[in-house]
Amino acid sequence: MDHGTQTADIPAFAVTPNRGVHIVTFAATVISFLAVSLGWPELVGNPIQAFGTGGFFLTAFGLLFSIVEVMRAQSAALAAKEAARRAGNLARTPYNMRDVSECMTVIESVTHALNHGGSPRQQPLSRVIKLYTAVFQSAYADDGSLQRIRLGVVQTYVAVKALKTGEHLLTRTLSEMLSDLAALGGQIASEVNEQ
Repeated sequence: MDHGTQTADIPAFAVTPNRGVHIVTFAATVISFLAVSLGWPELVGNPIQAFGTGGFFLTAFGLLFSIVEVMRAQSAALAAKEAARRAGNLARTPYNMRDVSECMTVIESVTHALNHGGSPRQQPLSRVIKLYTAVFQSAYADDGSLQRIRLGVVQTYVAVKALKTGEHLLTRTLSEMLSDLAALGGQIASEVNEQ
């Protein structure tokens, strides 16, 4: 759950809403124009040259003005994106916790049946597969992840209705899945407390 914004890359003056930076930029442009006019009088020797030199400095000011405003817009967009991400995470948190809790309950019931010599029915195992996949979506996309491997064990058991030897592997895998879910539940709870 990722992920900060990139506002640290944007200078502080671009984030603040005041227009002081534009006043300072304009003053610096005027001072630069005056310094160039005094240092190179031939650039303002006649009205056409003065107009051209002044136009250059006004264009430079316009460019700087635009750069600052683009940086402000980028900053606002990043702040809005971060706020939307946080709101989305907060909205998903109760559903994530519900899925984690429900998956743990189903795994515990299947494990209980296995520990007491029974063979688990297909419906609870299918529910485990569905919930565990929903909870660990990004890990499921990675072929080498432990969550994907554990899901593969459960899916294989469901597909072939393994013999007693497969039940031991299933029991161990379900126990590992419970550990994953408990760790994720703790992580979600700590993220809720931080926000």
